Amino acid sequence: MTELKLLGEWIKFLRKARNLTQERLAEICEFHYKFLGGIDRRERNPTISILQRIARGLNVTLADSFKYPKQEENRSTLMKKLDKILNMKDKEEFRVALKVLDAIFD
Repeated sequence: MTELKLLGEWIKFLRKARNLTQERLAEICEFHYKFLGGIDRRERNPTISILQRIARGLNVTLADSFKYPKQEENRSTLMKKLDKILNMKDKEEFRVALKVLDAIFD
């Protein structure tokens, strides 16, 4: 998977995890929602200044924007990490996590 594709998927994940539409995040970042859609779909190669605006809109640092899971991890490793994260959560946090996963894979 290319870095651009990973970045686009990570931005989309963070946006959905915060219950933001493309339109709302684009409004926060002060650019057109179709431009943001192009980034989500990996059709646009955003500049650093655009990434900074998106990071601010998502309330993360620019460095956090690049902390997406690496492709090299196998399914078993990823499942163990997910299990570890979910086992530390209470029932309500678990429900929220499930809603986020449903939104991502919908």
